[in-house]
Formats: sequence, C-alpha cells, structure tokens
Amino acid sequence: MSQKNLLKRVTKVLRTIEWALLILLIGYSILIINPFSDMYQFNKDIHKAKREGIYFDADAKFQSYFGTAVRLDGVVYNQKELLVYMSGKAFGPNSKLPNRVQVKTDKGTILQSSGGGSSTDILRARGIYDFKDVPAGIQSITVYNEAYSESFSFQIDLKGGDVQ
Repeated sequence: MSQKNLLKRVTKVLRTIEWALLILLIGYSILIINPFSDMYQFNKDIHKAKREGIYFDADAKFQSYFGTAVRLDGVVYNQKELLVYMSGKAFGPNSKLPNRVQVKTDKGTILQSSGGGSSTDILRARGIYDFKDVPAGIQSITVYNEAYSESFSFQIDLKGGDVQ
C-alpha cells in the first residue's frame, strides 16, 4: 500500500469523525437551548387556576440571588395548598432557581416546601414549590430565602384572585 493511499484513508476517517462530532454537538446544543421534554405544564396549570379564581399574579421584578435573577411569577392558593411559581434567568447550565424557598404568612407562620420541580433551558428556568397543609384564611405571604448573606424576598396579597 502506497503512502498516498494510506494518507487518503486516514483523511477520510478523520473527516468522518469530524462530521460525527459536529452532528453530535449540534444535537446537544439544540437540546440545551430548547429541551424536548417539558415535565411541568406551568401555563396549563396557571390557566386552570385562573379560571377557578385561585391564582394570584405577583407582577414582581427580578432580584439578584447567587449570580442569577429570580422572580416570583404567582401563587395558587386554595385554602389547603399553596403553589409558588418562580422564574430564574442566567446563562449556562447552572441552576437558576433556589433548591428551596420559605413562606411567611401574614400571621407569622413559616411554611416549608414539601416538594416541587422545574424546567430549565440554557437561558431560564421556571419552577414550582409546593406547600401542603397550609392554614386557611391567609391574606398575604412573603416568599423568601436567605443563605450565605444572599437573599431575596417577595410580598404578595392573596385577596381577589385572577379570574378568566
């Protein structure tokens, strides 16, 4: 086998590897930018809660928290359960929302989240925090978190939910 033929074969193999890596990189980039599975259907749940009159829109501004910007989007409160919807934005694969949040009611009761979840892409995240066994008759809440001298806090009234 001549050196020229060997060089052609090596070049062909390297081109094939180059194309395969390029296709994989493009595929992964698309999944990072726009995930194919959105486990949580926030808009559908919020729309249903608005029809029932138990959704309270926060209309809050973004606040800085550990290099990301977090915002309270709204709250669903049905006198038994409290769902807190938040958004976070930052560039990269890092977490854009805190692992947990706390809620303080107008009567001073502090509630701990019993679960939640989020959907994240390369630019933003939307998340939900679930609070069970919530006292009835809450008029307002403060959603907050503080850790290592970083904190955020959002106040929201729970009177007259949005109805559509």
